[in-house]
Amino acid sequence: MASLFENVFGKKNDTFLGVDIGSSSIKIVQLSMQKGIVTLDTFGEIALGPYANQEIGHAVKLDPPKLTEALKDLLKEAQAESRVAGLSIPLKSSLVFNMKMPEVDQKQLDEMVRLEARRYIPVPISEVSLDWSVIPDNHHDEQDEDDDRKFLNILVVAIHKDTLSKYKEVSDMTGLELQFLEIETFSTIRSVIDHDKESVVVLDIGASVTKLYIVEYGVIQKSHIIGIGSQNMIKALETKRRLANVQKDLNAGHGEALQNAMAQSHTTPVDLDRILQETKKVVLEYQKEHRKNIELAILTGGGSVLAGILPYVEKSLETEIELAHPFEKTKTPAFLDNTLRDAGPEFAVAIGLALRGLSN
Repeated sequence: MASLFENVFGKKNDTFLGVDIGSSSIKIVQLSMQKGIVTLDTFGEIALGPYANQEIGHAVKLDPPKLTEALKDLLKEAQAESRVAGLSIPLKSSLVFNMKMPEVDQKQLDEMVRLEARRYIPVPISEVSLDWSVIPDNHHDEQDEDDDRKFLNILVVAIHKDTLSKYKEVSDMTGLELQFLEIETFSTIRSVIDHDKESVVVLDIGASVTKLYIVEYGVIQKSHIIGIGSQNMIKALETKRRLANVQKDLNAGHGEALQNAMAQSHTTPVDLDRILQETKKVVLEYQKEHRKNIELAILTGGGSVLAGILPYVEKSLETEIELAHPFEKTKTPAFLDNTLRDAGPEFAVAIGLALRGLSN
């Protein structure tokens, strides 16, 4: 990627803070480098609902002062000492798309990408920050028989400058030394996928939307937003606890047990089914276009911790399912193993940010 995703200070960090500002909560992870080993210092989450006089778990829109207040409270509660940080930008606040361009020299390609990108961006190009990168060719697609030119697959990212200003304002008011802003997609991929995986679909179930990423060898090939999130399935944290109480009944008839649990909590599996139906549609289209199978799906995000969701999703998608465990990429206290495994999917973005900060 270009300037937006670079470490603007150009120095190596021994301690770094990943800050994930979501629609229903803020999550932070502080990592440090100790004797060459990435180590977890602290982590924490704070619900944003109460800052808008809403219930915990509700997706809300807060202005920078309120977000700053919440972030300061979280930093204090988690006893985070580092102020060198990277912040995530929600995928829904950006535009990510692919373009095919003829292979030319780098300078000419940059000009061509920026010119062609105007066709995809619904606002004046002067109002966005634009970055792009060449996606490695793992498909070996056949070229048009009547065209001998070689084409490149370009991943383009556009973020409105007002969005960047908002997150920078929060960072400044919180007293953070902001080193980069990164779209949550790339942070998630960094923390939950190994680069030796050939074809993986990541299903990130957030509070207000679900994000779907198709990744090959650690490089994103496709992103897609589904306008349904866990808030549609779980109305508050109390509901989560009630669903967790039926975990012991999920040893047999997983799908039925999940539906019964949702019914008891005045929710239905309809929204989850809609997410899975759209996921199957996107995956099938991708497999048909590129003539390859995707044999692994990784679940992450707050909605992925719903009791019984893994066997339900596995049955629906008919593929191998894994729950993301991003804390695996850090050294952590043994007594926290179970806690971190349960909490991991919700902290994937924050961990990905902190990992990048340390690697820079």
